[in-house]
Amino acid sequence: MEGKSSFSDIDARIAKLQERKQAVITKSANRFARAAAVSGLAAMGIDDKEIERMFEEIALRLREEKKDGRMALHLHRIDQQLSALERRRRILMTSNGKRVARSKTLLGGIVVRAGLTTADRAFLLGGLLELAKIEAGSPEHCRLRDIGAQAFKMQPAANSPRQIVTD
Repeated sequence: MEGKSSFSDIDARIAKLQERKQAVITKSANRFARAAAVSGLAAMGIDDKEIERMFEEIALRLREEKKDGRMALHLHRIDQQLSALERRRRILMTSNGKRVARSKTLLGGIVVRAGLTTADRAFLLGGLLELAKIEAGSPEHCRLRDIGAQAFKMQPAANSPRQIVTD
């Protein structure tokens, strides 16, 4: 496995393994169906509960004799791979969640530092949308960046909160 995977990569691999697992189970079920047909069980009028009881007895006997075949080994390996991928996906989700939370906290800190904690959300979004229109490297961009850099050098308490409410 490579070092870093995206959610879509992991999800695709999980889906592929689930398909392989289903194919193995289907192949095994077809083997039992063929055996039932060859032995004449399929033609007998045995009810489902009785067949299930018979298969449980056979499974119990085989488990006691430790008769795990290739299919069981193959299914076990697929289950292990699925577990590892699902664990990896949970870790990736957790680290992405932490990264998003940190980003939001930093942005919230900038709003607090600017003294805009009581500002209307629409006002803030409108201002940010206008800022997004300013081309990087333009005189206006440089001017605003210099103001921000200066504000970061100041103590947070020095930035008095502004009471801007535009509702």
